[in-house]
Amino acid sequence: MIITLTLNPSIDYIMQVQRIKMEDTLRARNAFFQAGGKGINVSRVLQRLDIENVAWGFCGGDTGNWLTDYLDDERVSHDFIRTVAQTRINPIITETETHHQLRASAPGGNIRNDEQQLLLERFRNLPEGVKMISMGGSTPPGLSPSCLRKLIEFANSQNIPCILDADGDVLKEGLQARPFLIKPNQYELSRLLNREITTSDQVIDGARKLIDDGLVQIVATSLGEGGAVLIDQDNVFVAKAPKVDVVSKIGAGDSMVAGLIKGLIEKRPLDEVLRLGVAAGTAAVMTPGNELCHKHHMEELLAQVEVQTPIHP
Repeated sequence: MIITLTLNPSIDYIMQVQRIKMEDTLRARNAFFQAGGKGINVSRVLQRLDIENVAWGFCGGDTGNWLTDYLDDERVSHDFIRTVAQTRINPIITETETHHQLRASAPGGNIRNDEQQLLLERFRNLPEGVKMISMGGSTPPGLSPSCLRKLIEFANSQNIPCILDADGDVLKEGLQARPFLIKPNQYELSRLLNREITTSDQVIDGARKLIDDGLVQIVATSLGEGGAVLIDQDNVFVAKAPKVDVVSKIGAGDSMVAGLIKGLIEKRPLDEVLRLGVAAGTAAVMTPGNELCHKHHMEELLAQVEVQTPIHP
């Protein structure tokens, strides 16, 4: 079983307009709600890939009820800690002509100390049969800065590998606990290392530093339409993503994480792990809003993902 953890889940309110114009009223051609949050997205894709998983995290209020009903409809197992604070709503405005997006991320409701302690207690004694934990996204107000680090440390002490997909201080704090794998995009890796990263060679150099420093075992970095790079202590793989019509980029990185997890728990070679991740991430951009990756799209794209081992000093 896989556990996904979303500390700050959301309901994404997606509105589609012909063109985004500042200081003007935007008339939406279509508007709909979808579940959001990195771990929740990973769970939704894992369910479609027939991988047993359960979504953990915080949720509360009427919006939290809507979120769990949504997951029930998608047959995604969940076991959230209920909070006094409401689950947040994030508006996302998409241009139908260009697929450019304007996203606003709400901070989320305040997490009380007793709610945080419930989560920590769960991680002190994780259920039997957990193969991997995928953590991602932002942290809500009120949560201790050290909470995520403690969660990873508890998992490590029980020999359960953690995948971390986060940014900024959350990623930096989580790295102190030495997760098994991180999946930053090139911009997140640039902020983490405080240097500009635009090429695969720069990604490899940066990832090697993190690995050599003992902070992580595997780094998988997405380069958008440029594909992705996966590196561990002994291997470097660069994947080129197939060309597809981009409908929405929401959740592409989360779909990639689900593909990576599939490859890892099936104990595939790392080049195949990366191939699955890139195929899943590419499949996600073919769907509207936060629809994410579908299994048949991923399977169709697998053979089109080119994976190479570059010559790198």
